[in-house]
Amino acid sequence: LTEDEAKLQTEPFEVSWIDEDGKPRKANKVVVELTGQRREARSKEYEYEVKFKDGSEGSLGYKLLTRRGWEKACKAIDARMAQRSGLYIRTLSSANVEQHLADCGLSAEF
Repeated sequence: LTEDEAKLQTEPFEVSWIDEDGKPRKANKVVVELTGQRREARSKEYEYEVKFKDGSEGSLGYKLLTRRGWEKACKAIDARMAQRSGLYIRTLSSANVEQHLADCGLSAEF
């Protein structure tokens, strides 16, 4: 992380949500970490699950997280999701394993 990103990540910002009673709420919160889960929101933008400093959890959009210095963490989650989806493309067979070893420059006997 750069110094600017670290500074942005520790600054509180206003978060709004709807509580269990259906009332809109607002509070200043600080994101501590991204949990590693994401979902597509109605606006076709990804929302990432986050943990706040006060112990609560919630979902925040990609644009807001990038403005708050969490872009690298979001991209890491995206890469992990893409990697998981790619696991199901090629079956685990000896031919595919040998092809992968050849692609990496290793002999099939390895």
